[in-house]
Amino acid sequence: MKRIVILGTGEYNWNELAFVFPVKYHQRDFAGDGYRIEYARDVDRLKKGAFAVCVMSRRFRNDWGVDPGRIFHFLQDCRRYCERVYWMDLSDSSGTTQFDVLPYVDTYLKCQVLRDKRQYLRPHYGSRIFTDFYHARFGIADSKQDPPHLNRIPREDQLCKIKASWNLGMSDYGFLNSAYARLLFYCDALPRFYSNCWVAPGTDRPLKFTCRLGGSYSKDTVAFPRKRIQQMLAGRIPLERIARPEYLKEIKHALAGLSPFGYGEVCYRDFELTISGAALIKQDMSHLETWPDIWQKDMYIPFKWDFSDFQEKMDSVERDPAGAARIARNAQNEYKRVLASRSGKEEFCDRFRRLMG
Repeated sequence: MKRIVILGTGEYNWNELAFVFPVKYHQRDFAGDGYRIEYARDVDRLKKGAFAVCVMSRRFRNDWGVDPGRIFHFLQDCRRYCERVYWMDLSDSSGTTQFDVLPYVDTYLKCQVLRDKRQYLRPHYGSRIFTDFYHARFGIADSKQDPPHLNRIPREDQLCKIKASWNLGMSDYGFLNSAYARLLFYCDALPRFYSNCWVAPGTDRPLKFTCRLGGSYSKDTVAFPRKRIQQMLAGRIPLERIARPEYLKEIKHALAGLSPFGYGEVCYRDFELTISGAALIKQDMSHLETWPDIWQKDMYIPFKWDFSDFQEKMDSVERDPAGAARIARNAQNEYKRVLASRSGKEEFCDRFRRLMG
């Protein structure tokens, strides 16, 4: 029996739940494969001995600017109790990395990584590849830069340690939401299911578009694409924020919805729109490796990062509503397959086994 200990904060915020929930969801399958998975916030649990430990990055979020040596010492100490050490980077984007830990871990897991990992061998303005683009292309500058550890350059021979795990899509976006995910930690007898309320895509939707975007970010390079989209759509569709219940009702009646990058490329809005049967309009995601992947060809409507084809893509939805509905259906079918089919279950379990060894 391979014992794997997942060390978290015990707080289980949205990003942490997205990583832990599907593992807990499939825990019975892993037991049949010879894996015993435990969740702990107490380091003493490691002293019983384990095959592997997976350390959540949020556990040390306050240590980087105070005493990073404490993090490295902890990871070295983990070697005394287990064969393998994994670092789970829970940050929102393919950037804002913590590559200083690479010498101390066997595998660096991240929800989404750059498809061309050699891109990590150069620094990015704003610690993200897309903020670097908006800085270089449009001259957008941030008043304050991220701390150096979020944009550290790894050695080339360390790139093989960086691997995509799974993203926010593995959370529950239904009526039970995070409450069910938390309950699973205390009651193994609960039935396993996703409470998502799927709405069939179609052309008989009263709204062409939904775009309720916040633009309040501490970094101008992050806020820029959302503000630019709001400027381009001003007067065309409603843009002001509305209460969440109203928003969730609105997206069920929209043919397509916009979900541009926020602090990261993958947004929970992507999955909310897909569940609600709206076609997803978003910056091109081809630079990204992530899973589940609902940003494949004919599963979303991509536009260029410089917005040069943005109006054209918006117009295409109005010209061809059936095409938009087909795209929404393709994405929803793929997402349903991952969450609710036997092949999706096997794909996640295989992914977990490959990553954990």
